[in-house]
Amino acid sequence: MHDRGLFSSWGVVDLDLKPSCHSSPSEASESLTAFRIDYKLSHIPGLFSFNRFEWLAKALPASRDGLANALAGQDGVKGSGTIAYSGRIGSTFELSDLDYSDADSRLQLKGSHGHFSATDGAVEFLVTAQKMVWVEPNQTVDVKQLSLSADITDWRAANGATKLEVGQLSSKDVSVEGLSLESDADDVGNVVNSSTKLGIKELLAQSVKLKNIELDTSLKGLNKKSIQDLSEAFEGLSNGEGLNQISGSKVCHAARELLLSGMTFKVEKLTGAKEAGSVEGRLSLEIKPAKPESQYALSRYLGSSGNLILRNVLTKEEEDQALATHYFSSIEGGIQSTYGFEDGVLKVNSLVLDNPEIRAFVAETDQSLTRAFLYCETTEIQGSQVKVGQEAPMVADNATNSSGTSAQQDANNTLPSQSTVVQTDDPSISVESNTAAKEPAAPLNSVSEESIELAKYRAKDSLDAANDRINALWKATDKEVRHQVLQEQRNWLKFRESECSSVARRDSTAIAMIQETKKLVCMAEMTDRRTQELAKKFGGNGATE
Repeated sequence: MHDRGLFSSWGVVDLDLKPSCHSSPSEASESLTAFRIDYKLSHIPGLFSFNRFEWLAKALPASRDGLANALAGQDGVKGSGTIAYSGRIGSTFELSDLDYSDADSRLQLKGSHGHFSATDGAVEFLVTAQKMVWVEPNQTVDVKQLSLSADITDWRAANGATKLEVGQLSSKDVSVEGLSLESDADDVGNVVNSSTKLGIKELLAQSVKLKNIELDTSLKGLNKKSIQDLSEAFEGLSNGEGLNQISGSKVCHAARELLLSGMTFKVEKLTGAKEAGSVEGRLSLEIKPAKPESQYALSRYLGSSGNLILRNVLTKEEEDQALATHYFSSIEGGIQSTYGFEDGVLKVNSLVLDNPEIRAFVAETDQSLTRAFLYCETTEIQGSQVKVGQEAPMVADNATNSSGTSAQQDANNTLPSQSTVVQTDDPSISVESNTAAKEPAAPLNSVSEESIELAKYRAKDSLDAANDRINALWKATDKEVRHQVLQEQRNWLKFRESECSSVARRDSTAIAMIQETKKLVCMAEMTDRRTQELAKKFGGNGATE
């Protein structure tokens, strides 16, 4: 309902929230939380905004979420805000005091308020509470001065920063003062980087008191496309959809690309103080980008190092026991231990740990990773024929370029192979063995819709990889040499588009998705041939380091 006057308008909106994770279609259709929002807008422009508004939200009886009902309470959640000329929407809000109980627990929340704003993919909010109490049968957690804030620059890519602050937290097992937890995430090209910072002024647990605790960590180099594909697949699982041929293959490929692309995890800083003593530490773990091979070798691609320093923390007897293991060495005021893992060799305090248990663990991990991620059961599609086989390991693409309209993009500089293979899954098609006689291939038009969709997905990846190869060659060539063939390259791009569109249209009986797949396959194969032609044309004269 919405009514409008000369200078203002008002109305009511019912908001029905359904669960994003469910186990059955009937559960998906049920209402999780239902709110009724009363609003009033002023249409008199201000200096910084063209609209001002007030709102009040209350839970409806249809809500089966008791916490939502308690959160809305008798007074509900109310706020006021503005709509700026830039399109930014901002509002402050106040929450009525909450007292929610169920059969096993109780939650109390007092003095809560905050603000939020949103515009074009960016979200910013702050929520504070004077006090929160969580009671369970064997535990009571009392929190004072709680604050949660976020500055999300792109919510679609989860880029931005969040911060949690707690003045005091206490329970029967632990007491904390001055807790702060910050996280930050962003992406550069096809790489995702994140970091976290944990700070605690004072921690008391089991009669042990630590002060000025700091823990800084970072996770860098994650393959962005792999993260997105895995998130989509597991979102489908949470909705009760399960893994079909397409999503199962995407999970396998995404996990493989994530592993082969490499990543780095670091504990940049670990410090803490105990009376006259202190604790310091660091950790670095790197998974290097992998090369194509039939067996993944953890010893080749995994590297790690770190150290731990304890000063005036242990008793003299405890230090002597640690030194007796030879894993620690004596330093002024305490002991320290260092370790490193490189080329399959583990060293602790310069002591080489080469025993059958470690070698067996590394070998078993290699086999597990190879079985789980490096081989994906797939169907190969070449031209208009389909065959099933086991896909060989492949190097992860470090960048994705789907336009194919420029030979001047950053990419890896691997020279292309003679042909392009597009792969998909379809267990209904007979498996082709490398040693046995080949089974007749199934025509592309007879393959299931899922296989065709996945074929297009893999064809797109093949074209992206082919574009990466030609772009790398182009970028590695002297600018003057590139200029000499620039017009020729532009003409070739037009020819590729025309030729492959013609190839796709030759099968007039094929559905549109099959024609699109054939076009992508054609463009990938032509791009690889063009890369080889340019490599011969440039020779050794135009290459630059």
